[in-house]
Amino acid sequence: TETDAGNPSIAITNRLIVAQGDRAIADARLAATAGDLETAAAQLANAEKFAHLDPASIDLVRQQVSQIDGDSQFLSGLATADAYITAGKLMPPGLDNAYAILTRLQQTHGDDARLIGPMERLGERLLTRAAFATAATKFDAATDFVDAVENLGILPLDVEFARVTLSASEEAFNAKAAEETAETLNVAAALVATNEVETAAATSGPTLLVAASETEAGVDGASATSQNATPTGPASPRAINIEDKGLTRYVAPVYPRRALQRGITGHVDIEFSITPDGKTDEISVVDAAPSKVFDSSAVKAVRKWRFEARDNPDRAKITLRFELPP
Repeated sequence: TETDAGNPSIAITNRLIVAQGDRAIADARLAATAGDLETAAAQLANAEKFAHLDPASIDLVRQQVSQIDGDSQFLSGLATADAYITAGKLMPPGLDNAYAILTRLQQTHGDDARLIGPMERLGERLLTRAAFATAATKFDAATDFVDAVENLGILPLDVEFARVTLSASEEAFNAKAAEETAETLNVAAALVATNEVETAAATSGPTLLVAASETEAGVDGASATSQNATPTGPASPRAINIEDKGLTRYVAPVYPRRALQRGITGHVDIEFSITPDGKTDEISVVDAAPSKVFDSSAVKAVRKWRFEARDNPDRAKITLRFELPP
C-alpha cells in the first residue's frame, strides 16, 4: 500500500489493494470448497503478494485447501476402489486393484466411516472367491483371499467361518489323497507279488504242470489206437511230464489280482489239443477249485504254449496249481 495517508488518491488506492488481497483469500476458499484446487492454489499465491495480509491467515487457508484436496483424493480413491470391485480387480498381483487402494486409504483415513462400505463389499467378494477356490481344492489361493479380508479388519465372523470351512475341506482332501495313495501302494505291492509268482512259475517249470497226458501214439511206439482209444478218436490221456511232450515255449499263468490280494490258492484242470505244428487248440476247463477264479488265467496261458511239431495231433490234460510264494 501507499504510505501517504493524507493523499485522497493514495487512500483510495490502498483500500483497493486491501480489497484485492481480501478478495484473493475469499476466492481461494470458494475455489477449494468447489473442489477447484488449481484455482485455489493460484489465488493463494496471488494473496501472498499483498503485504497487509497476515501470513498466518494465508497458511490457514492453505491448510484448508490441503485438507479439501486430501478429502477429494480420498473420495476419488473410494470411487476407484468401487469401480475395481465391480470390475473384479480385487487384489494383487498388480497395483490396479481395490485391495491396494483401500489399504492405502486405511493408512491415511483409518477412522473415516466412509471406508466401511467399500471394504465390506470387497471382503464379501474376496470370501466368495475363497469359497470357489476351496471347492476347486486350490487351498493356497483360498487362504490368500481369507487372509486379505482379515487384514482389512472386517467381517470377523465370516472370516472365521471361511477358515473353518477351508480347514475342514483341506483335511478331507488330504485324507482322501492319503487313502488313494495307500490303495495305489497296495496295488503296487500286489503287482510285485504277482510278478514274484510269475517268476516262480517260470523258473519252476514242470512243477506247476503237475500232470500231462497224451494219446497212445508216440509212447513206446504203440499204435494210435490203443485199448483206451476209440476207432475215430484219440486214446484217453495218461499222465506224463509236460517237457516230455516237447514243450518249446512255456508261458506262466498270471495270478489274478483279486485272488492274490485275498490270499486265495487253487488249481485248474485243463484239457487241450496239440496240433501238428505244435500249437494248442480246443482248450477246455475240466475242473477248477475254486470255480471261476483261475480259469481264465489258466486258459490264456495254455493258449500261448508251443510244442515241437509232430505227425499227428495229440490230446493232453494238465493241472495248473496257483500257490502263493512262502
